[in-house]
Amino acid sequence: MKKIPLKFLFTLLIIAFASSFSNTQAEQKANFNIFPTQGEYKVGEKINLTISVNPNGNNYDTIFTNLKFPSDLLELQNFKFGEQYSVQSPDNTFDNSTGIMLHSAGIPGGSNANSIFGTASFLVKKNGEATITLNPESEILSSGEVILSGQSLKTNFTLVNPSPPPPPPQKTHIIENNEPVKNITTPQKLETPVIQPQNETASILSATIPIIENLSSNSKKSMNYFDILKWAIPLLLIILAGIYVFTKKNKSKKQKNIIISALIFLSLASYQNIHANEIPLVSVEPSKININLNSNEKILKSLLVVNKSDKLVTLKVSVKDYKVINEEGKIDFYYAEFNSAVKWLIPQYISMQIKPYDAQKIEFIAIADKNMPGGGYNGAIIFQLYNNDAPIGESFGTLIDMNTINQGITTGATIKGFSMPKIQFTEPAILSFKMNNLSNSNFSSTGNIILTDIFSKKTSQFDAGQLDLYPGSTRDFKFQWNNENLFGIYKADVNLTNQIRDDNKLQYSSWLVFLPIRKMVLPTLITLLLSIIAIIIAYKFIRNQKNKKILFIKNNLLDN
Repeated sequence: MKKIPLKFLFTLLIIAFASSFSNTQAEQKANFNIFPTQGEYKVGEKINLTISVNPNGNNYDTIFTNLKFPSDLLELQNFKFGEQYSVQSPDNTFDNSTGIMLHSAGIPGGSNANSIFGTASFLVKKNGEATITLNPESEILSSGEVILSGQSLKTNFTLVNPSPPPPPPQKTHIIENNEPVKNITTPQKLETPVIQPQNETASILSATIPIIENLSSNSKKSMNYFDILKWAIPLLLIILAGIYVFTKKNKSKKQKNIIISALIFLSLASYQNIHANEIPLVSVEPSKININLNSNEKILKSLLVVNKSDKLVTLKVSVKDYKVINEEGKIDFYYAEFNSAVKWLIPQYISMQIKPYDAQKIEFIAIADKNMPGGGYNGAIIFQLYNNDAPIGESFGTLIDMNTINQGITTGATIKGFSMPKIQFTEPAILSFKMNNLSNSNFSSTGNIILTDIFSKKTSQFDAGQLDLYPGSTRDFKFQWNNENLFGIYKADVNLTNQIRDDNKLQYSSWLVFLPIRKMVLPTLITLLLSIIAIIIAYKFIRNQKNKKILFIKNNLLDN
């Protein structure tokens, strides 16, 4: 029996691996989505879990869902089908003793568009950690053919006992619905003190308005360790095999060409795999919105989500509360215990798709419920890219700051003082000052900063932009002054106006000594040179005078 050459076996291995590898990234024809996937709920509240279908452009007509939930923590009260699912199975059922829901329905004529299959309403029975699972037995069918099965989705909810009711709001001036916003008053008027310079140095800088962290602004590559290992290890073995084959003396040209072709094909497949995991560049405009609403009022606003990539992108939309955690404006996301943003901020979609190089508008409603105490509330509409039900990249979105003009609202802020060095020797000039929001509402101001010289002549002015402060917070605003002509002593004047209360004007003044080293080098060298010359001249003059005096004395002695 003729022995099969070892090099031929290695060649077959390479070809087989390269062929199978090129199929590892096959996409599913459709997928399920569930929303919300996390959150905190109190005992007695309801969790409305929405199941949606994303067919990725494929036709489908029938949906079967198998949902598992913890029956000791949650009670399924009802399931409401989406409008398109008019044909519903008579065998649909759910059992609160076992925690199982089995529902199926169909769309007459089918569809190839995204749809909401239905919403399950759960009552929170007691505190704990609840996980609701869409089991892999759930299926999406098209004309009897299963186009999705085996997908498993999970949610994680924190269930807590209800907290005692909050203390009644501070009794202050009640704002009527027809009263202009600018007439808001506070129980104690927040005076803006006239702060004396007290040898404080002027400062200068441009305000950093906080935006949602992790804003997706660059295209990145995302590969997990499993993705790397599943092709890196076989690739390494094939490279070793290729080295072994090519180091043999008795190798045919044909075998060599086969191996080279297979390795080239494998390299191209690897590149396509990495390229397929590249995160598309997506952004949202604007990054921040300020809203002032009277009690029992709502408003419709919109955002624009832009897909700057050549790929179809899928986004999931969620809402969270946020708070500022330091004076630099860094923010942290969380779920508020009372009046959470999920209750007053309602986006149009829970998921959306955007075509390559396209943009899509998403509307949202902000609601100032009549029972919401007057004050400021901070929420965010957050977008997360998804690929095959797995999040990719970093989340991004828009901050929404809302003031509810109702009983208990207070507004106003003060400038605490400058926080930059008293004397500056570097460029650009820096100005920074701290502001304190003493009220329970979101504070927003606009104004300018003016520099004048020691002769009270205005040398420069710039717009400070919109400066935002969150309820009860302190913020260090920083600016930089790119002016090539600044050199010497200047007075910096900050002038700001509260956007919702015209009588709350903020002013602060201080002195800035600006001596940039770069500009001081030439004058210093000239001064030093002139000083040396003056010293030399003075030394020669004194020496000449001394010599003349000695000569005069000698001449007098000779004459005598």
